[in-house]
Amino acid sequence: MKTFIKATIIFAIASVFGTDLVSADSDEPPQPNNNPNIILQNALAQFPEKPLEMDGALLIKNKKGFISHKYDFNAIVDINDTTPSAKYSFFVPETKSFMSLETTLETNGIPKTIFRKGQPAKEVEPPPLDSPILGSDITWENLSMQFLKWTNAVYVDSDTVLGLQTSIIKLYPTKFRDTVHYKIWVAEKNSALMRFEEYDADDSLKRTIWIKSIKKIDGGFTVKDLEAESFPVIHRTKIKINSIVEVDE
Repeated sequence: MKTFIKATIIFAIASVFGTDLVSADSDEPPQPNNNPNIILQNALAQFPEKPLEMDGALLIKNKKGFISHKYDFNAIVDINDTTPSAKYSFFVPETKSFMSLETTLETNGIPKTIFRKGQPAKEVEPPPLDSPILGSDITWENLSMQFLKWTNAVYVDSDTVLGLQTSIIKLYPTKFRDTVHYKIWVAEKNSALMRFEEYDADDSLKRTIWIKSIKKIDGGFTVKDLEAESFPVIHRTKIKINSIVEVDE
C-alpha cells in the first residue's frame, strides 16, 4: 500500500507541473488571506464564465494500478451561473446503454436533479448526489463541484501542495442539505483549486480528490484530470478529460 501511494504522489507531482498550473501563476508574490469567503470567490473567479462541454473517461483502477472498468462520458458544467448546473452522461458497456444525471443548484440551496437510465433511457428516481458513480471512488457531487457555491465557509490553515503555498478552508452545506462537508486547498498565488476532501457528519474522511492537471481557458483555468480515493481503500478512480470546449449560450 505504501508503495502504491508513494508512486501515485510522484506521478501527481510530475503531471501537475507538466501542465498550465505553473504558467498560470502570477509574477506577484502570494498574498496570504484568512478570509474564507474571499479565498472561495477568488477560486471561483478562475473558472470560465461560460459553460464547458467535456468528453472523457472514468477509469477504476485496482491497487496494482490496472484498469478494471472504463466508462466514457460527456459532460456540460456551468459552475459560475447563478444556478450552477452539471449534466453527465455515461456509457455503460455492460448494458450497452447510457445513463445521465442533471443537477442544478437552486438559489435556495436545494439541488434539483433529473436522472435517466435504461435502453431506451427513462426518467427514474435519482440517486443521492453524494453516492458513488458506477461503483467508483467519485460522486456526482464531486464532479459537479457545486459545493464550491456553499457560502458557509471556515478558514482552517495553510499548507504546501506540490510546492505551492495553499489556503485550506472548510465548506458546509445549507440547512437544506445533508451533513457532508468539504475541505479544499486553494493556491495563494493563483487561486487554483489544488485538492479537496469530503467528510461525513462525524468529521471522518470519506474521500480525497487530487487535481492532476488543469487547462487554461479564456484567461482563467479549469480542472481537467483528477484522481479520487475513498475509504476504506478498495481501488482508485481517475477522471481523464480528452477535450474541453466553451459552450456559447
